[in-house]
Amino acid sequence: MYQSYISKLDNKFRFYLPASIRKNINTTQFYLTFMNGDNLILSHSENWSSKNLVSMFDNSLSGEELKELEYFVRINSTLITLDKEGRVQIPVSFKEKLNFVDRVVVSEQDGYISIISKSYVDKLSEAVNQMIDERRLNLAPRF
Repeated sequence: MYQSYISKLDNKFRFYLPASIRKNINTTQFYLTFMNGDNLILSHSENWSSKNLVSMFDNSLSGEELKELEYFVRINSTLITLDKEGRVQIPVSFKEKLNFVDRVVVSEQDGYISIISKSYVDKLSEAVNQMIDERRLNLAPRF
């Protein structure tokens, strides 16, 4: 199980990469990949390649689909450097497309770090809880 951390975005659209994550990595350079309006991926620069990143998500793609996804990852990634305080600066070109408001959820995965909009995580949690409640009602004994 992976731990997740909530990090606040500052007025320059930066967030802290938690110290517990930073201590496990020996680099300050990463590739930041825009996945969609609610999700960014931070990949260690020495291990990054579009093929490696694509393989983390879906190994069942056909050759042509894999090429398209690799192209998407390549054109939606940029090299970034953490500042001395361990902050990630989100590029302006990403900022314009993001649904990030004031907080993000940062979690370390196998080989990459996921940055997700806190409001999106809240919506997902609410939907899951609603499904669980509905399932409980359907499983409740009826008299």
